[in-house]
Amino acid sequence: NRGEAGIEKVYDEVLCNEGEHSVYVGLDERRKIFTKEEYLVNKGVDPKEPSGVKLTVDYHIQREVERILDRGESRGAAIVADVKTGSILAMASRPNFDQNNIYKYLDRGDMSLYNKAVQVGYPPGSLFKLVVLLAALEEDDGHLHDRFYCNGYERAGNRIIGCNNGDGHGHITLKEAFSQSCNSAFIQLGRGLGGDSIIHMANRLGFGNKLNIGLSEENKGNLPSGADLIGPNMGNISIGQGSIEVTPLQITNMMLAIANDGTRKGMSIVEGIVAQDGYMIRKFERAQDQRVISEKTSGIAREYLAEVVRDGTADNLDLDDIGGAAGKTGSAEAVLNGKKTVHGWFSGFYPLQNPQYVITVFIEEGISGSQTAVPIFSDISRSIYNINR
Repeated sequence: NRGEAGIEKVYDEVLCNEGEHSVYVGLDERRKIFTKEEYLVNKGVDPKEPSGVKLTVDYHIQREVERILDRGESRGAAIVADVKTGSILAMASRPNFDQNNIYKYLDRGDMSLYNKAVQVGYPPGSLFKLVVLLAALEEDDGHLHDRFYCNGYERAGNRIIGCNNGDGHGHITLKEAFSQSCNSAFIQLGRGLGGDSIIHMANRLGFGNKLNIGLSEENKGNLPSGADLIGPNMGNISIGQGSIEVTPLQITNMMLAIANDGTRKGMSIVEGIVAQDGYMIRKFERAQDQRVISEKTSGIAREYLAEVVRDGTADNLDLDDIGGAAGKTGSAEAVLNGKKTVHGWFSGFYPLQNPQYVITVFIEEGISGSQTAVPIFSDISRSIYNINR
């Protein structure tokens, strides 16, 4: 059979040699099986010839992520990445599909044929406020002392953009505005920065570009440009709405940079091509690590993300007994199958001190990030803790 998607499609020639076959099993660094997939290899070829693909995926974490998404019949995606290496330890998209019976899914409206972690761009909503925050801090850390006034809405041309607190937050600091996800404050901040500054930061963080992790189907997302960066459009840009589209993979990439003191890691889901005897024939070439924000800015951002969990929109995330966590919620207005809806996001790192994992959860029609994505992040974190005990 030909591989129709994902790893099987990219490395079809390696995984589908003709002839007599045997089963190849890959192990991660801890000598644990990393996948249930039985990659078929040719017994009749030279043992040094390519015969399998070794992934970075940790079988145990992958299994738990899939179990948690399936338990709630969630539609969306989740990613777990190793903070120190940028390796993807788990990636799941729901609903799933059977690659051996692909045609029965062609007319379904749930996009089950797409890997929503990498193939589909979505509005990030308030998660994009993190980009605005980083742009402000890199411009001048004097923004730390900025104060704003929120009366419950902000005018953007002829539009009125409401805040999540309809009564208004009143006078509010930058840190409070971030933890409470105040739209008014971030629209005011965004206007002061300008669209070019915000989009420049977004590009540095990897948005609007493919990350080349070893899958051919990556969606580069979309960032506004030109006339879309001025005037009333700044209302949407500042809060991650309008024409902005990102993938869960790109969000994970941004959070990795913050967890790594401002350095973007070369992400990958593929270790390389291996021979039948396990010898690594060709190692996957990752993107070079790249500093995108200062160490000082990343430290401030981590503290702001921790405040979101302590006393903000993710205060329902209680992981203090296993090391704590930090992150940012997002509730993104969108149109799905012709109907208006709200998608839920949460991305962050665990544990709080010396982070080891970045976890991103995206839920279609999720009401809000707080209600749907945060509990899944919590369950995944606890599962990882139990795996490592």
